[in-house]
Amino acid sequence: TLDNTLGTFVFGPGTAPIGDGSAQMGVSGTQRRNIATYQFKDVPLANIASLSFSTYSQSAGNGSPASERSAYLNFNVDFNNSDTWQRRLVYVPATNGVVVNDTWQTWDAIDSGNALWTWSGFAANGNQWPDGNTNVNRTWNDIVTAFPSAQTRSTDSWFGFRVGEPYADGFTGNVDKVMLGITTGLNTHTTTYDLEPT
Repeated sequence: TLDNTLGTFVFGPGTAPIGDGSAQMGVSGTQRRNIATYQFKDVPLANIASLSFSTYSQSAGNGSPASERSAYLNFNVDFNNSDTWQRRLVYVPATNGVVVNDTWQTWDAIDSGNALWTWSGFAANGNQWPDGNTNVNRTWNDIVTAFPSAQTRSTDSWFGFRVGEPYADGFTGNVDKVMLGITTGLNTHTTTYDLEPT
C-alpha cells in the first residue's frame, strides 16, 4: 500500500524501464521516505543470485551535490541467524557509479560479486563491521564470504528503497524494474516489480 502523501505511482518520467511508469518519492529538508516489502524473509545472502533496480534522479528540486543523489537500496540483515536487530545492508548507487540526473539508470547490486555495499551500523560499531573489518564499503562477495550464515531477517524482513538522508536539502526520485533472483537447489526464481500508476 502506498501513502500518496509520501509518494505516488506516476507515468514515466520519460520512458520507464518496464511498463508505463514508476514509483516516485520526494522529500524536503531532512525527511526520509521509503517504499518497501516484507516479502523476502530468511533468504541466505549466498542464495541471492541477482539483484538490480532502476532509478531516475530528477534535477528539479535536487539539492547539492546532485551527482550523488538517487534512491538507494536497504534491507535488514541477520549476520548470524539469530533474528536480532543488526541494522541494514545498504547499496548506494553513487558509490558504484556516476548518478546522471533526468535519465533512467539501471544498477546491478551484485555485479558478479563486485558491487560495493555498506552497513548502517558501521559508525555505531566503532567504525567497523561485526567481524572487525574497518572498510566502510565491501564487495558483495566479501560480505557473503565473511558472514556465511548471513540472511535477511525473519521477523522484520524489511527490504526496500529510501530517498532523503544522508543528504538534507531536498530530492525527488523514481524507482522501477526491481529484480531479485533467489536460488533454491538447482532452480533460480526471479521476482520483478513493475511499478505502475494503473
